[in-house]
Amino acid sequence: MVVVGAPEKDAQLNAHSLISSRRNLAGSLIGGIRETQEMLDFCSKHNIACDVELIPIQKVNEAYERILNSDVRYRFVIDLNSLGKMWLERLTNNNLVKRLGRLILSILNFFLIFIQGIIQSINGFEDVWTDFDTTL
Repeated sequence: MVVVGAPEKDAQLNAHSLISSRRNLAGSLIGGIRETQEMLDFCSKHNIACDVELIPIQKVNEAYERILNSDVRYRFVIDLNSLGKMWLERLTNNNLVKRLGRLILSILNFFLIFIQGIIQSINGFEDVWTDFDTTL
């Protein structure tokens, strides 16, 4: 099992479940390039996709505010068909470029955490979580 990011609360874990099943527990604040590529390859091979909220480019600022307010259920994906000539002219504004960059990094981080959670459940850690639930 891999824990990516810091959980809100400390979790108690039955060590015997890990030891007897020869399981591993690891953690990382972020995944590196190699891990990201492995995750993308795995998802491609097993036809795994995530739920997304498709937004027009005109709503990027609104989406960014929603991220700051933790009002996000799915990952934001910008509909590139919504790009217009006026938006391309605005792209030269450094503030917009910085905010768009921060939004993209946030989206990638959410996506990585989501996919790694799916991978954990697919790789057979259900028995560890079952044991974990019974110890509470």
